[in-house]
Amino acid sequence: MRLLTGHPTETGGCSGRKPDKRRRLIAYHTRKTDVANVQLLQPLIPTASVGILVYSGLMPPKPLPLSVVALVNLHESGMSKLKSIHKAAAVCASLWQITYTWQKLGHYPTQAEYADEWKVSERSVQREWALFKQAFPGEESPERLARWMLSEINRRIEDSSTALTVTAPPDLVLA
Repeated sequence: MRLLTGHPTETGGCSGRKPDKRRRLIAYHTRKTDVANVQLLQPLIPTASVGILVYSGLMPPKPLPLSVVALVNLHESGMSKLKSIHKAAAVCASLWQITYTWQKLGHYPTQAEYADEWKVSERSVQREWALFKQAFPGEESPERLARWMLSEINRRIEDSSTALTVTAPPDLVLA
């Protein structure tokens, strides 16, 4: 069986065409022996369009960064889009700071140790961790995600920009 390449004649050209015509075009551009296989697979083959280009084929899902998961959860909790972007970046920065402190101390920091390390009040730390719980409602504390971040960026811990690009654990779901 021939793989579909996403050529406009295979996918039906523009999106305004009818699905029946699309199936006929796919069947026309394949060998007769493959027609039955293509027609059986047709409902399973997702298509994506970018402008006038239409791509068909199975594409593996990319893992989302922690920052995107936080952004979506904060936005769905009722924050405006702009505020949720700002707060998601703040949550990821706090998570990176917890991870950095963990590596420096050799153990998971308490809120008091974290406050001493970063020269902030304990009340500010409580607000940061409350925001973390809002961004990741399924997590009780930042410990598991800080451990995940430490395992992902262990060699690059000195670079704080990695906090926004760390992929989320596979079992972390959107709220």
